[in-house]
Amino acid sequence: DIVLWTDSQLVYASTDGGGAFHQVVSRQRGHGRWVTRGIDNAVPAAVAPSAARPGLVYVGYLDLGLWRSTDGGDSWRALRPRGVTSDWGGGRLGGNSLTVLADPVRRDTVWSSFGGDLGEAGGTRLLRSTDAGTHWTRSSGLPSGVRQISGLSLSPRSPAGRRTLHVVADHDVYRSTDDGRTWRRAFATCRGCEQTWTARGHVYAGGWGGLWRAAKRDTWARVRLPGVSWASSANGRCRFHESCYRGVADVAAAGGAVWTAVTGRGFLKSTDGGVTWTLAKRDDYARSVSGSGGSVITGSSSAFDSGGWDAAHPSRGVQVSTTGGLGGWTSLNGGLGYPFAVQVRVDRADGSWWALSPGQGVVRLR
Repeated sequence: DIVLWTDSQLVYASTDGGGAFHQVVSRQRGHGRWVTRGIDNAVPAAVAPSAARPGLVYVGYLDLGLWRSTDGGDSWRALRPRGVTSDWGGGRLGGNSLTVLADPVRRDTVWSSFGGDLGEAGGTRLLRSTDAGTHWTRSSGLPSGVRQISGLSLSPRSPAGRRTLHVVADHDVYRSTDDGRTWRRAFATCRGCEQTWTARGHVYAGGWGGLWRAAKRDTWARVRLPGVSWASSANGRCRFHESCYRGVADVAAAGGAVWTAVTGRGFLKSTDGGVTWTLAKRDDYARSVSGSGGSVITGSSSAFDSGGWDAAHPSRGVQVSTTGGLGGWTSLNGGLGYPFAVQVRVDRADGSWWALSPGQGVVRLR
């Protein structure tokens, strides 16, 4: 009498021979809150644990929109701003959220992108919330016909209430100095930019066309990365949220240095504030880097928006070095279906580690 049924996204079951079906991918944990049963088909794009509020974490997905947990990942609630998120799935899902950023001091302030079909002109918005995503207000100053908004970053030295933030809109870098309410273009000649980051007092921007560092206000200098060529035929054809992407994918301060993950090359580090760089670990599928104390945590994945496992040339998933990248690396892939990690982040509130694994979704190392 048991019948299982899958479509392109979910799994359903019937216990009466097909008379009635119900979804079996998740179970409800109270009104509007859900937790996975472990059979997943998700494409996570960004995770943001709150440093100001223990247990609060946001995750942005392709197709599934933005979700929030207030209990450290034990249950999740979909955040769907009215009139902004896409309506496929009868309004149950929520479109694409490629970037989300939680304020490091204010408990309930968060910024995120919301959009419809990727590449659709005018289908994406950048929103701001001061109540942990329950209600949202729109930002102004970004192009009205923008197709992609990604790579939110925040200057931690800017005052609360008047944060300085950066974001990429259709490959141009924009800056806000009023807490994300209004934006203006700060770097219009950033070829192939997909993301922005802040590390050790500097703002970086990069993507499939290279890496730049803001030397001073609205003045950007190209960063030379040894062994990295930006003339690859793959450059420009694949965005950072696609499995075929090649280019700069992440920048972070870790283990007393500044690190960058370059998909197609590996993990490079700089000990002089981002002026000169050396290759610390070769990895064709380098995707993300983060730090906790003296530890450096790296994420590697041959998949992002679709399958990508290759036994002959495998990605390495999550690895950690407790010596700032000077010694050996230890695998932390226990619990992962495949060694896929497109983003790794440290929860500054409790010291735990989070990772995004294509297909499986968001995972936490406890």
